[in-house]
Amino acid sequence: MNSALSNFSFRDLTYILALAEYKHFGQAAQACLVSQPALSKQIKQIETLLGVSLFERDKRNVMVTETGRQVVAQARIILDEGEKMIRLTHQHQQPLSGKYRMGVIASSCPYLLPYFVGDIRDSYPDLRLTIKEGLTDDLVKDLKHGELDWVIAATTFEDDSLTHLPLFFEPFVLAYNPLVGYRFKDKITVSNIDPTQLLLLEDGHCLKDQTVDICKIQESFTQETFKATSLETLLQMTATGIGISVIPKLAVPDPDKFSESLRFSEFSKSTEGRTMAIYTRKTAPFTKESQMMATFIQSRLPDSIVKKI
Repeated sequence: MNSALSNFSFRDLTYILALAEYKHFGQAAQACLVSQPALSKQIKQIETLLGVSLFERDKRNVMVTETGRQVVAQARIILDEGEKMIRLTHQHQQPLSGKYRMGVIASSCPYLLPYFVGDIRDSYPDLRLTIKEGLTDDLVKDLKHGELDWVIAATTFEDDSLTHLPLFFEPFVLAYNPLVGYRFKDKITVSNIDPTQLLLLEDGHCLKDQTVDICKIQESFTQETFKATSLETLLQMTATGIGISVIPKLAVPDPDKFSESLRFSEFSKSTEGRTMAIYTRKTAPFTKESQMMATFIQSRLPDSIVKKI
């Protein structure tokens, strides 16, 4: 065995990937749960062992060299293959067993999870599923870095290192307060929406961008007095009557929650909505489990709200 290879560890590969991802020694060290000096020392030892510079750094910046990019790509493959060896033993014991980490975008997480999380624990008692809620870009970064196994998100992006399984199509609806003068029919078109009255989520939510896209408007034309951090806040502010909002159908609350202060209109065009999918890395060693998870989620969703794919 090559002497350099024999001195490598999975930990070393994790350090390389972390620094390549964060391009900051402090943040990479925090992600690896080590001190910054320890990480810096180990990266230097790895470069000495390989005889090449993986990173170019000065007092402010860390950049990956061309050789470094090739090593980073190979490190991800090696780590995924190592994980595959471990997961293969779990698969022979029982499918969907062991620890898995799932990210779910914030505009879907609190509304989607209740449909399947409880049931999946009953159906797969040896599965230890942890959930992280967040914004699409942050969750995808964690997925690519190996900190998550799956991400459930809208199909609003493409990434050559990821693969996905479509889960369902979720229609959008228009929310408004009829008590302050807003009037809409049960079925509407985007032309019925006054963009100056439209409330949006803050930057980072893909739903905000989708709302702007389907309404065919410029964001600068929308309601500028308020930007919501969550769908729940968006609904609360809509209920006060300061504006109207576009929300996914799963987020429509029980009628008792807002009494008379909220009404919802559906779009007459059936394509106004979003396709949700479960993403994972192409090199991930649990293709079978990903398909099982997708099928399980689909089986628990109400046909009256979403269209299964």
